[in-house]
Amino acid sequence: MNCNYNIKEISDSSNELQVRINTFKLKQLQKDENRHTSNFMRIWNEGATLFLFAIVFLVILKDSFHWISGLLGMIGLAFILYLGIRLYKKTRKK
Repeated sequence: MNCNYNIKEISDSSNELQVRINTFKLKQLQKDENRHTSNFMRIWNEGATLFLFAIVFLVILKDSFHWISGLLGMIGLAFILYLGIRLYKKTRKK
């Protein structure tokens, strides 16, 4: 079994796939054919925020805290973001 993959080729193919997905989604939005709700998009966006916080805190505080306290912090942040989304949705409906 030979696993001689070229990293650049894999990276280029994944970048090409991402560009195609983004182009497809952009065309859907331009045609007003979006199947996702605004609430789904908002939660999806906050998921990316959670990943950003997790990566930054892991890099900066990896030796300062125990992993359980980091996990509890991420769960707490997710809960606060969820409450913020719910509050925004309530105020927007009024």
